[in-house]
Amino acid sequence: MQSNKNWKIIFGSLLVVSYLIVGCREKEDEEQSYEDAVVNQIKDKIVETMDDFYFWRENIPPGVDPLAFSDYSSLVDAMLYKPIDKWSYITSKEEFDALTRAGQYAGHGFVQSIDVEGNLRIGAVFKDSPADQAGFKRSTKILSINGKSTEEILATNTLTEVIGAREVGVVNNFRIEDPDGTVRDVQVNKAIVTQNTVMHHQIETVGNKKIGYLVFMAFRESSIAELDVAFAEFKAAGVTDLIIDFRYNGGGFVNVAEYLANMIAPTSSVGQILAKYTFNSRQTSREESLRIGANSLNLNLQRMVAITSPGTASASELVINGLEPFMDVKLVGEQT
Repeated sequence: MQSNKNWKIIFGSLLVVSYLIVGCREKEDEEQSYEDAVVNQIKDKIVETMDDFYFWRENIPPGVDPLAFSDYSSLVDAMLYKPIDKWSYITSKEEFDALTRAGQYAGHGFVQSIDVEGNLRIGAVFKDSPADQAGFKRSTKILSINGKSTEEILATNTLTEVIGAREVGVVNNFRIEDPDGTVRDVQVNKAIVTQNTVMHHQIETVGNKKIGYLVFMAFRESSIAELDVAFAEFKAAGVTDLIIDFRYNGGGFVNVAEYLANMIAPTSSVGQILAKYTFNSRQTSREESLRIGANSLNLNLQRMVAITSPGTASASELVINGLEPFMDVKLVGEQT
């Protein structure tokens, strides 16, 4: 992970389209339907918004014709600065709010991972999800899905296709090996899953140190209440060192990242710059600094260990990079 990575992409590169189209676009073709006119207006607005707010606006490929694309996602994808930008996408306001605010999506309710031997395993299971009700556990090995071996699925990079659409009611048949070695077949439906973001927390005593361990999955609005519960226990126990597992945390809301950092940082750093918003050349007036603030559950720590993976991104990196100047931050795992 590069510590100077511009984390503005957390949300600056996320484009959410929720425009109310009022009025009509002047038709070049009188036979063009009103619906087509609305679609074309949205495409024009996407291009305009990208040109105004996209961080790498100077690197947008020239000559992109919005009318040449059949859908909004393809249009946005064609405008991205591909050498760097691997994260930006377009979604509806409804889907954005459901996922980032309520933490809801249609699915089985587990996060998959690949172990060092190339086996497909369960990395995490969301509470009360269909996967949880089916008895999936962390480290459960997936042997096959719908009759296809996971070796074949991974070799052909077709996991998304095999799992199917993110729609309620989609059914998949899994052959799994439980952590105790039991092999069984289980049918799992897709349903609306509400993601809990603090998957696990515990406290271990090692010598004269109290070590807190936190598995944190995403920075959502609901995360603050979950973090309060965990850090209240950490503070009451006198935790002196903290391990945060960010391996499956792809980011989220910046204000939640600030909140977490304020719980961890040494009190001597209050008022110091945690991070800076940097915008493109058209939006420099929006630039500002985020500063470490006080928090009643602050642990006043001097050391933190972050467990990372290629799935660690955005707000997770903000916390890691932002705290590094003020405390001893160690990284364990893979590059973010």
